[in-house]
Amino acid sequence: NNVGRKQTRIYKNDIKAWYAALVTLRSGADSFTQAVCDFIEMTFFTGLRKAELLRLPWADVNLDARVFCVAKTKNGDPLLLPISDHLLTIFQRRRVVTNGAFVFQADNEYGYVREPKKIINKLEEESGIKFTLHDLRRTYTSTAELLRIGTYTIKRLLNHKTKRDDVTAGYTILTAE
Repeated sequence: NNVGRKQTRIYKNDIKAWYAALVTLRSGADSFTQAVCDFIEMTFFTGLRKAELLRLPWADVNLDARVFCVAKTKNGDPLLLPISDHLLTIFQRRRVVTNGAFVFQADNEYGYVREPKKIINKLEEESGIKFTLHDLRRTYTSTAELLRIGTYTIKRLLNHKTKRDDVTAGYTILTAE
């Protein structure tokens, strides 16, 4: 089954309207909607996968050092990431409203948001822009490329492994800094 890669993302000219709709949806919403909106925003600004971000425990967030660790990743390698000024604002907002173990806390048996589909549907209605969570990952990656972030840095931010025969990658040490 040779299925081509999807090319969908949020286009540059749609980002402003999409983001404004996200802010509007979050304001005055219930705690679950706010958690999902914060999760969607953080996905947009980190390119992380759904499960990697939704399961993020506060124990893996160090606001003083401005880093957070995604311990359980798709490829099995933990990922240490920096906390930018914008991400810090999101983490601080979450810290004020959560008292549980997870950044994206929810009142369920797991303690964290598991399925954000209903809120994503509301955001699509509000913004008029259809998207998936993986579209946000592609948007993040495409934007990083447009900004001329190095290929190895992008691979590291996405936690993609480099091939064993890539000698240059073996010499390139990328940290959260």
